[in-house]
Amino acid sequence: MGRHLRGGPWFSLSVLEEAMKHSTAPAVAPVIFIALVLAAIPAAFAQESEPLTLAQALQQGKTSLQLRLSYDNADVAGNPTDSATQLSLRTRLGYRTAEWSGFAMFLQFQDVSAAIRTYAPLDPEYDTINDPEVATVHQAYLEYAALPGSTVRVGRQEFRLENGRLLSESPWRQQGQAFDAASISSKSIDKLALIAAYANKMLNSSAQFVDFEHFVFIDADYTGLENQHLYAHAFWLDNIERTARIDTATFGIRASGDFEAFEYQGDYNIQQKYADAEGGGGDMISGFAAIKFGEFRAGPGYTKISGADGKDHAFDTLIGTTHQFQGFANVFAGTNGAGVVNGVVEYYVLVGGTHGGARWQVSHHILNQESQDQAYGDENDARIIYTYDENLTLSAEVGLYAASTDNESTLGTADKTVWTLRSDYRF
Repeated sequence: MGRHLRGGPWFSLSVLEEAMKHSTAPAVAPVIFIALVLAAIPAAFAQESEPLTLAQALQQGKTSLQLRLSYDNADVAGNPTDSATQLSLRTRLGYRTAEWSGFAMFLQFQDVSAAIRTYAPLDPEYDTINDPEVATVHQAYLEYAALPGSTVRVGRQEFRLENGRLLSESPWRQQGQAFDAASISSKSIDKLALIAAYANKMLNSSAQFVDFEHFVFIDADYTGLENQHLYAHAFWLDNIERTARIDTATFGIRASGDFEAFEYQGDYNIQQKYADAEGGGGDMISGFAAIKFGEFRAGPGYTKISGADGKDHAFDTLIGTTHQFQGFANVFAGTNGAGVVNGVVEYYVLVGGTHGGARWQVSHHILNQESQDQAYGDENDARIIYTYDENLTLSAEVGLYAASTDNESTLGTADKTVWTLRSDYRF
């Protein structure tokens, strides 16, 4: 029922050939050049022990399996559709070869199948749960890791930068997302982790392929301060389908710290006009601080995502995870793609803790429009995650969004409740 098999360009044309074919930005050429040079370097830095043959590397590889069972229910009040329910199983089967002269290969298949299917877009009589049933080649890449402290990957791969706000593998979704890309990561400099990548295609969390002229990013993570991370990042996104996304250049900094008695995190990002875009995208600022006492933590947070203003579009949170931001009910997931035209100003309070193998948190969110003097609404969220052992994790989560009667926008005007129960087994 509605099953598809998606593989992508790796069976007909390599990502580097495709990148060279489509790219119009001279600034990204050095990234591809470096990737090609490093990948072509012979195994001069390989270990002195006798290297494996290719046949041995294939035979001595490791298999991985992930099984995630998810029960989801979504109910939007005041519309003619019924509440949506989905019971789905995500299966990921992977194989990683042993190292061969510094090289290794990883292949991962994914299948999402549902036993309960009362949800849109499969059935328009119900509310929406956007986790399609589909089989995909989720990851498939060649890796070279014999260089000191550095790794080169070419192929379909996942990315997650920092807290995942602007770029992630979309871990909450059953489908997830991956990129056809060439990437270089390095920890060869003490206390500094670097990654740069060039992508020309994305398999998104709706199991659709999205082509780019280019998507380039650079990220630096400095850990020279005790218990802290200092980040700097830049993204250049040039789209082929102009109706789907906006071309942007995004630059930002982020800091986070985790100490015995308190924790903090904060970031600032600015978005500028790029490629064929008619305007920029404003800025985004966020911060959170919590006091720790025993096994508990509590503190306030703030986020501002600018709305559209004249030719400037709303700030685009690019290709990040949206689920853990602005509430679990996913009312504001449209910040990816600059879809929240009036922007968001959020104030929230979070209380959480640990007990044995369980982690829990509850939070209250006040959500207002950035470019209009109006409220969207409030949301109350709760989550508990129980780690049974190194292989099995159980979780439960609820998001309760209540729309404000003053909300005259086209977003968040109806109450929404989302429940999720999950078991995640992997080995």
